[in-house]
Amino acid sequence: MFLSSFAQAKDIIWARYGDIDTLDPHRATSTLSLQVWGLIYDTLLATDKDGNAVPHLAKSWEV
Repeated sequence: MFLSSFAQAKDIIWARYGDIDTLDPHRATSTLSLQVWGLIYDTLLATDKDGNAVPHLAKSWEV
């Protein structure tokens, strides 16, 4: 009975060991902030399984 009521909960509870510095990526100093940004912001580039830069939002780029 407990499991059925829990499965229908409307809230998501995310336990963490601290708070973020800020939602502004230019001002933050903690990895806790980085974890939250991944849920909010997208990036121009991403990395593949080998650590190479690959397009994400950007379609292409030049160096």
